[in-house]
Amino acid sequence: MATAKPSSHPDAELHPKATGFAAKIVQAHQKEEPLKLYSGWFCPFVQRVWTVLEEKKIPYQYIEGGHH
Repeated sequence: MATAKPSSHPDAELHPKATGFAAKIVQAHQKEEPLKLYSGWFCPFVQRVWTVLEEKKIPYQYIEGGHH
């Protein structure tokens, strides 16, 4: 009889940090700013806010989730 394999978290396969073009934007927003964007780069809700900040050229500091 086979034993059940423990299920892993669905997000376990995601990159822990932004990559590609998103990583360049993250790097550009490391400077201390009054407005902080605490984020998980893969979160669709954060991406909406992130897009508005970029479109409106509002200064912000990007802080990746788990590193604040």
